[in-house]
Amino acid sequence: MTHASYHVAVHVVLARADGAIAMLRRANTGYADGCWTVPAGHVEFGEQLHDAAVRELAEETSVRLKPGDLEYALLQHKRDTDRQERFDVFFTATLPPDQRAVNLERDKCDDLGFFPPNALPEPVVPYVRNALAHMAAHPGDGLAYFWLNE
Repeated sequence: MTHASYHVAVHVVLARADGAIAMLRRANTGYADGCWTVPAGHVEFGEQLHDAAVRELAEETSVRLKPGDLEYALLQHKRDTDRQERFDVFFTATLPPDQRAVNLERDKCDDLGFFPPNALPEPVVPYVRNALAHMAAHPGDGLAYFWLNE
């Protein structure tokens, strides 16, 4: 019997007090360049999900949170453009009033902005759009799937 092996990534839907969420436009990576996404990254071996999300958020936006500042929102099981299956864990968090999000990874993203959830910039990475739509339509559901056209 062959066992599946999956990559795991964490995503942070970081909202300001007015509800607008932080989004980065990918560039120069070879994956979804020109598309907008929320701060995200891969979980490192031995790293807990909340810790990975806090680390990635700080690395990409300078926003420093504690694991307890994150609220679990969604687990999405997807098949990506490379036909590999992955798990994406989405958390929500609020931008502390004393912090400002800035684009710290200019080699991977060429812009950072805050956008109302009902007026996202185009284009959005398809699986991120799916996750955000699922979170809005099914609050508290916590599980979504995204399969590219096969």
